[in-house]
Amino acid sequence: MQQHRRPLNIFSHSNLEIAWQDVSKGKRMSRSFGVDGQTIESFASHKDQNLRDIRSRVLAGTYKFSLLNARPIPKPGSTKPRIISVPTVEDRIVQRCILNFLLKGDRLKVLNPISHGFNRGVGRGVPSAVREAKKYRKTGLWVLKTDISSFFDKINRDLLFQEIDKKLNKTSIFSLLKSALDSEINTEDPEIQDIVYQNGIVVGEGIRQGMPLSPLISNFVLRRFDAAAQKRSLKIVRYADDLILFCKDEPACKDAYLFVEAELRKIRLGVPELSVSGKSVIKSPEESVEFLGFELCGKKDRYAVRIPKEAYETLSDRLSVYGTFQTAFEKKRTLSRVTQTIENIVVGYERSYDVADSSNHAEFKNYARSKKKATVNSLLKSMFGAEVINRLSAEHREFLGFSSDQ
Repeated sequence: MQQHRRPLNIFSHSNLEIAWQDVSKGKRMSRSFGVDGQTIESFASHKDQNLRDIRSRVLAGTYKFSLLNARPIPKPGSTKPRIISVPTVEDRIVQRCILNFLLKGDRLKVLNPISHGFNRGVGRGVPSAVREAKKYRKTGLWVLKTDISSFFDKINRDLLFQEIDKKLNKTSIFSLLKSALDSEINTEDPEIQDIVYQNGIVVGEGIRQGMPLSPLISNFVLRRFDAAAQKRSLKIVRYADDLILFCKDEPACKDAYLFVEAELRKIRLGVPELSVSGKSVIKSPEESVEFLGFELCGKKDRYAVRIPKEAYETLSDRLSVYGTFQTAFEKKRTLSRVTQTIENIVVGYERSYDVADSSNHAEFKNYARSKKKATVNSLLKSMFGAEVINRLSAEHREFLGFSSDQ
């Protein structure tokens, strides 16, 4: 077994403090917690001691990553949610330390003009990807939209670890990095177990989405694909496993599809077959196309970015499940847990669509909040009756644990 030096400098007190600042200020995970139930706030109350404890275990070689807490979130255009895997706060800090080390000097050599998925410090992300796609779209080109089939869950770990170890030249961080990427989801909850099964997630295969390291690793896995696309001078925007290409006509789009298919096959990945309404589609300049959950619609030179109507529909469908006592009871949920689930669903949708200059963002946010309130009211009325609930004051609702907008 290959031995690696202990990562003394990477986990210095100052680096741990920087990692903590990154984790505690991150919007996406600020209200999430791992399997231990510890929140950012509770960690912060004993932050210095907690950071010292993390450092001690890492340097002693006894640090162990916990199981991941699964958080289902909406998948645009699908009633089946995808899973975001939430590490514990301390696991996030350790991963963030590793991540900051890898980002410095682009140690994994992943930066390129095509990739917008987590290129921190160079202004890359969903907003830049959508803007770039809109820019290309305004030129009146044809579009090939596709994504890599079950990308994160199909990454071959053995090949990945071999490539990373060679790239890092057997640095002290490798063993800890490998342990982090080997993390699996906690499936004690039958509902989570069912969603994991629906998504085809298998223990020992792939990399779980939601970990701080996952986006960078996705770029590492696809670095050679990006290089091949650049060499071919393709007009392409990639965000993690989502791809959108712009070509002069329909035949050129079909050629681009064959190129993508062939390049991904080299790393044991693939794309869905071309179809009229599937995940791999070709669109004319006059047709709307969806990318990263947003819709690029309109005519040449007047394209707008919109949240698609499917987002409204899937949000409504997901909330309706929790609108009656009977369905909530059948899921063996308490009232507090159901209302928290409703809140998490709405927050998840708002954050998913709060990343680009969409023309209907304010409208969607108002819709989400009104749906949340209606769902909670429906649930309470199914338990206590409409007459009782309609008489509740703001103070009554606050006492019951509901926010003013519920």
